[in-house]
Amino acid sequence: AMSRYANAEAIQHLEAALAQLRQIPASSDRDVAELAILTLLGPARNMINGYLDPEAEKLLTRAEELCRDVADPEPLVFALVGLSTTHMIRADYRQAFDTATRIGDTAHTTGNSSYQVVSKTILSCVSLFTGQFAAAAQFATDVGGLHDDTAASKRMALLGWGTLGTACRCYGALAVSLLGYPDRAAAQNAMTIWEAGTSEYHFDIYHAHLYAGLARLSERNWLACQQAMSEYLPLGHAYGDPFPIAISTIIHRLSLRGAGEADAFHEARALMEQLRHGGFSLGYSNLLGLFAEGALHYANVDAAEVAVREAFEHLDRVGPELWEAEIHRLSGDVLREKGQ
Repeated sequence: AMSRYANAEAIQHLEAALAQLRQIPASSDRDVAELAILTLLGPARNMINGYLDPEAEKLLTRAEELCRDVADPEPLVFALVGLSTTHMIRADYRQAFDTATRIGDTAHTTGNSSYQVVSKTILSCVSLFTGQFAAAAQFATDVGGLHDDTAASKRMALLGWGTLGTACRCYGALAVSLLGYPDRAAAQNAMTIWEAGTSEYHFDIYHAHLYAGLARLSERNWLACQQAMSEYLPLGHAYGDPFPIAISTIIHRLSLRGAGEADAFHEARALMEQLRHGGFSLGYSNLLGLFAEGALHYANVDAAEVAVREAFEHLDRVGPELWEAEIHRLSGDVLREKGQ
């Protein structure tokens, strides 16, 4: 069910399995079976209920505790993946980075390069969203030189990452764009979109188009951003997973600059609020900055001022993020428009 992103169905199956398992006397075999369930159930609950779901975090913490008594390192790795993903989506970047580093330590101890791929993929994403673009690009490059075990890659795909090589190419391309090389980034995005088109995982198609759209949006290439997101949105609606649809719709709407399209910005703002209430904070100051820039374009200075203020509040809470310098610039633009 999770391979089809039918997470509600997956939760039903997993919770039924967990209930049956708890009727069995405690043993090492039961711990291993429980771990396998928990490392899937926690992320599935997050995808359905949002990343503030206390039950999901409780399940993943329980999985980490069970790992202390299980010799096999793989359950520990995927329990840590679930925890680091939850921390990252909440913009708890330090915890996400530290947890991903623990996965890398396990890779070093076991000599398992596939765990190193997992660790560096998460570290690339965290580095990107904390504004460490050179580090993000380097982690992504490192992944390209490592062996990716098919079983580990498939497990990560079930946890919402898609194919790790595709994810890293997306992070690397956006980092390269933000470092000032838009042509290189665009070429990499085009190749990644083409490769994702042959993938069995919907998240690969989503990631490829989303990060191409984000790169073009950051470059102020509005039409190219619209094209990337317009290509994806019909596929997203056909697939039916609400999270990629919401994010992709936000990026598409934030790229609109035509006369009479100001209402689209308010649609994007409403979707952003929905995501925030669901615990999504990853790169949220970036979205607020992009909204503020568009609001200024449409001469809605008050909306821009509110968005910039919220962006600074977010940065005070989570620390540095990509586009932080742009938030300061936009603050100056708002003050200028208000005659201050």
